[in-house]
Amino acid sequence: MRANLVVVRCGKDSLHPAWTAGEGPRNFDVLRCPFEEAPPQSDLPTLERTISGQKWSGLFDLLGAERVWRDYDYVWLPDDDLATDAADLSRFFELCRRYDAALAAPALTEGSHYSHPLTLRNRSFVARATTFVEIMAPCFRRDVLEALLPTFEGPPDALRWGLDDVWARCLGYRGLHVIDEVAVVHGRPVGNARSRARRRASMAEMRALHARYGAGELRKTRGGIEPGGAWLDERSDRFLPTYLEGYAWLTDRKPSVLPRLRRDQADDPDRWLREHPR
Repeated sequence: MRANLVVVRCGKDSLHPAWTAGEGPRNFDVLRCPFEEAPPQSDLPTLERTISGQKWSGLFDLLGAERVWRDYDYVWLPDDDLATDAADLSRFFELCRRYDAALAAPALTEGSHYSHPLTLRNRSFVARATTFVEIMAPCFRRDVLEALLPTFEGPPDALRWGLDDVWARCLGYRGLHVIDEVAVVHGRPVGNARSRARRRASMAEMRALHARYGAGELRKTRGGIEPGGAWLDERSDRFLPTYLEGYAWLTDRKPSVLPRLRRDQADDPDRWLREHPR
């Protein structure tokens, strides 16, 4: 058994077979949690049955029934449409441990489809402390996953929008990281296959989750590790110019993102915690 675990909620078109490819040792195991019938892979363990429904209800069923994940240090719960390989994932887990991340995600590459600019790679940093880790690819320290697992529970057909905001709120907006050194490719357009009715229902669910947990949409970077290893805090006069320079590749292509990045950096998570008690 290796130190870390990947649990992938996968279908027949999943990209996860490539995650164990490449030369050199890897520091993670992979467990498949299929939502539809798919060809077996002899080198990867899987459930003996499929679990219908959406990602988070299926993972809630699996993690509640199985105990093997409790023997690992970190557990990554990614979408199955992310492209990466064994070397990058092993490095990602190393950096999670180095920075003692409670909850983390690899950044998305420059060419990826995305919903939140915060999740894209910032070229100024190796890793960033943030107030948000998206539900697309969260990696939990095992004790944190144990504590947050009850939040996964919900109707089988629910997308659980806003669940990532709930996790951040439960952690007090501390211990969350986006790892810029390791970036994965998200090649599928976000939300294109969802109907207007489905989006309305998901937005209503998000509002209900926010109200229940006192959560909000905070998308701030609190500081970052520079390539030389130094910590650059958000309170430094040098931080904002460095942060925005790291996203120059994005704002040059799409200038409308720049005001959004500036607005998100004005968030005050500590004030939010004071004003929105659970």
